[in-house]
Amino acid sequence: MPQGRRDLHENWDHYTVGAGLTGLPTDGGSATVFARVGGDATVGVRVSRGTAQLVDGGARVRVLAERALTPGPSHEVGLTVDGARTEVVVDGTVRFTLPDSHGARGTGGIALALSRGAGAASWPAFRHVRTAPLPGAPAASRPFDGPAGWRDGDGRRPQAVIGAGTVQPVGAGGWVYAGYRPGGGEGWSGYTLRTRLTGLVEDGLHSSVVVRRGAADQLTVRLSRGWVTLLAGPGDHPRTVLSRRLPEATDRDVTVTADARVTRVSVGAGLVRASVPASGGTGGIGFGVYRQSPLQPWPGFADCALHGGRTA
Repeated sequence: MPQGRRDLHENWDHYTVGAGLTGLPTDGGSATVFARVGGDATVGVRVSRGTAQLVDGGARVRVLAERALTPGPSHEVGLTVDGARTEVVVDGTVRFTLPDSHGARGTGGIALALSRGAGAASWPAFRHVRTAPLPGAPAASRPFDGPAGWRDGDGRRPQAVIGAGTVQPVGAGGWVYAGYRPGGGEGWSGYTLRTRLTGLVEDGLHSSVVVRRGAADQLTVRLSRGWVTLLAGPGDHPRTVLSRRLPEATDRDVTVTADARVTRVSVGAGLVRASVPASGGTGGIGFGVYRQSPLQPWPGFADCALHGGRTA
């Protein structure tokens, strides 16, 4: 898998890469341009003298699609990385587009790779490589554009697919936590977090939304398919503010606003409305999901948005 400096490339999104390839030999060899390097969805286009391949840049490079090219020693490659979409064009005519479900997994930078066959007398080369932001690209990524800035409780990348407004846990465990910019959100206040909790299809599943993370005023909104609980305070022993049975549902719309002296919670269309006093504590956001059995499906979060206050 191509490697990139995560601290430099992790936030890259909404950009294009153009590369000119030359010297591709007749007896084996290729040039590859990778994008989203350092994220969770590294992809690339591998070009030989007469073939273009779309490849997954994971630990074991896997061919996702292949197209024939007019054979020749030189080709032009263009990649576009735009949120949940990755598009590749070779020689202006051969086009690949990755499904959203793949592209939304991560932001990241670029990498280049060359190979030559055992009998090749010379290496292929890149004649030029250029990167540029897309017209109208945002100056900085937002929290739910991709995995940049998200960490679990141990400071590692969370076991979750994050991007295009969604947070979807994955993996074999029973608990997934994702906090945005731990250590960088202590001063956050005056913001509203909106999301839809999805996939609460069975008993033994619950999802949590956290605001004012790490402050004495931290508030956790925990929901299952038939219950809501509000928990105040950080750590392992928060105080229960509200615990109430709800009509069963697999999806729940949740809005939480962290103002200076109160945290306001809304679940559904007036199903739950609560105001929890606060003492001015500030802090960022987090999401948690629990499942009782590894055989159960993971719930998730959709339509996530953060507005107002200090959000970046």
